[in-house]
Amino acid sequence: MAEKKEKKEEVICPLCLFMRSLSEKQKQYQQFFEHLNKARIEVLEAFKSLIEGRIEEIKKEKKKVEKIKVES
Repeated sequence: MAEKKEKKEEVICPLCLFMRSLSEKQKQYQQFFEHLNKARIEVLEAFKSLIEGRIEEIKKEKKKVEKIKVES
C-alpha cells in the first residue's frame, strides 16, 4: 500500500514575522530605530510620572489622618 505523505504547512505569526523583518533592517534604518527607542523611553517616563504622582497623593492623604481619642 502506498502511504500518502501529509504536507505540513508552517504557520508563522504575523507579528513575529514583522518583528523579524524589522530586526534584519536595523542597520539599514538605524535612525528610525533610535527614534523608536527614544519614544519607548518617553512612554515609560510618562507612566512613571503618573505612578509617582499617585504615590505622593497617597502620602499626603496619610498625613491628613488624625487620631481620635475614644472614651471607654
